Amino acid sequence: MSQVECVISGAVLPKDLAGIQGLETGFQPSPVSQSRLLVSGPPGSGKSTFLNSNSALIMLDEEKGGKTVANPLAMRYTVPAHVPMGARDKAYLDFVDTIVARRIAGKTDIEMVGIDSYNEMVETFVKAACARESVEDIGLVGGGHGRGYAQVRESINGMLDKIHKAGLGWAIIVHSAIDKETQTSYLDIFPSFVGPIHRKCEHSLWVEDGIERVPQPPIKKTIKGKVIETTQPDLEVAGRFLLSAPGGVWNSARVSDLKARLPLPESIRLPRIGGWQAFTAAYNEAVINLIGGKYDGKEGN
Repeated sequence: MSQVECVISGAVLPKDLAGIQGLETGFQPSPVSQSRLLVSGPPGSGKSTFLNSNSALIMLDEEKGGKTVANPLAMRYTVPAHVPMGARDKAYLDFVDTIVARRIAGKTDIEMVGIDSYNEMVETFVKAACARESVEDIGLVGGGHGRGYAQVRESINGMLDKIHKAGLGWAIIVHSAIDKETQTSYLDIFPSFVGPIHRKCEHSLWVEDGIERVPQPPIKKTIKGKVIETTQPDLEVAGRFLLSAPGGVWNSARVSDLKARLPLPESIRLPRIGGWQAFTAAYNEAVINLIGGKYDGKEGN
């Protein structure tokens, strides 16, 4: 992957406009914990482990995946079981309003809101909408004609927009499935939900187990005063990897919907426990490569 070694600067703001709040110019990357991430991958690949290793994240844990990861550092919130099904979606929306209000008030201990998983959250919102109207099919909500799906989509995506506009990042885990004919992976959510999520996210990432090939140094032997080098095969090391691709949508045999706004490495090796620190280091390095200068991971650098 080539590196961009240039400073991306903006226009000089007119003096009479320079003091207007919200008016900016130039490349100003968000800190990693304020970015918008979509994380997918096979079951058990480490998606929840990866995100729950971010100590500045609070997870909307409808799937309760955070309870099963090793050494979780993130906080988790699941709507209590006694809350009626028809009110569970509102309970999540109200909780997010609380986190957003804290942020607006100047609290900085929480920088990112996660959803584990987006699939479970959509299902919960669907069931809540059906329960309120006493119907069994989301297709009957709101008089039919797709209005039920639209309500759910607008509620969840509106929640993500509210998080982002408050200066918080978000990270959503989306389950994947495999197309039997093409053997490619895709996001296993309603088709009408896929487009908006891809437009909103800045980085669409894929977690999987794989093999890393580590080049080995040649073996040198001296025979009759002459140095002979013998090449060695690469060492194959099993590991967990976070896959990305610089600049747009990546088409591969495994997944066809990866996206990145920064020139991230195409593969980031993750430890078995954690992983957020490794991603943060790669993210900050990508910013440095792009702007050709120093970056400490904070907003406005």
